[in-house]
Amino acid sequence: MTASPGHYLHSPVTAAYYSNINIVNSTIVGYSGNDPSYDAAVEIKNASTANIINSIIWDNPSPSIVLEDSSSVNIINSTIEDNIDGIHMDGEGNSYTYENLIITEDPLFVGENNYHLQSESPFVDMGTAYYEINGEILINLSE
Repeated sequence: MTASPGHYLHSPVTAAYYSNINIVNSTIVGYSGNDPSYDAAVEIKNASTANIINSIIWDNPSPSIVLEDSSSVNIINSTIEDNIDGIHMDGEGNSYTYENLIITEDPLFVGENNYHLQSESPFVDMGTAYYEINGEILINLSE
């Protein structure tokens, strides 16, 4: 998922009301919300869970991720521009976990509005080919 001139995200990626979402092999970039002081590219609300795997969340208003009302996010082999400072927890009962790095280096996109990675990018070949949580396979690229 990308956002660029001509293709804007008008609303954030949102998990709400006891839902679970998986954001896998995605680039969420250039989101501009209505309220830059508190809009986030990813919002997880109402006791929901998001799994973010092999993804880049970059060049969005800070915070990049907002957790509300006992929600959680698992970040695996992904980057958030502001590292864990890019995660805002509103209220109590929210949590986050991360595995295998959250690099804050520039992902080195090819150019303006071209979100492919340059060969020198620190993210080239960094993704995981297999991942499961609680017995549920979320990514299996060997199939």
